[in-house]
Amino acid sequence: MSRPRRKQYARASITFPRCRQAAPRLVIHGFIELARARTGTGTFGQFIWAIDRGVPLDQARPVAVNTLVMFEIFHLFSSRFIVNRSLSWQGLVGNRYVPAAALATLALQALFTYARPLQLLFDTRGIAARDWVGLTLTAASVLFLVEIEKAILRHASKAPHPAHRFADSR
Repeated sequence: MSRPRRKQYARASITFPRCRQAAPRLVIHGFIELARARTGTGTFGQFIWAIDRGVPLDQARPVAVNTLVMFEIFHLFSSRFIVNRSLSWQGLVGNRYVPAAALATLALQALFTYARPLQLLFDTRGIAARDWVGLTLTAASVLFLVEIEKAILRHASKAPHPAHRFADSR
């Protein structure tokens, strides 16, 4: 049997972001867990902050719901590319359905927050502009944190893996 010898670093590329197609599973799962932690912490943080300021419960609930939805909207824009920057013109308007979906989601959230029949259905009240600013800034943090994670991935994929030094020495 004469088949070519297998490259020794093929296994290392699975555990290290060496390949350009996608980041390794372990790193992706770590970033997913970070996203879950950010979203949960930000949502509950906004809810607790509203309660601590004396906002009634029926007004603090829509703050939490809107914070969660805003996190998802910002996550939609930040996850357009796995490793490349999403904070670019191509990332924002490269797909015409993404901004349309974000605007539709915001319109539905406005209905949830301010339409009287939905307020009666969900036992909520409208929220103040100050709350919108706070929850939007909290949720927008995901854009910058994900871009930092992507920069780390890009930097790590350029660095040679230690196993690559020994791959050709056999």
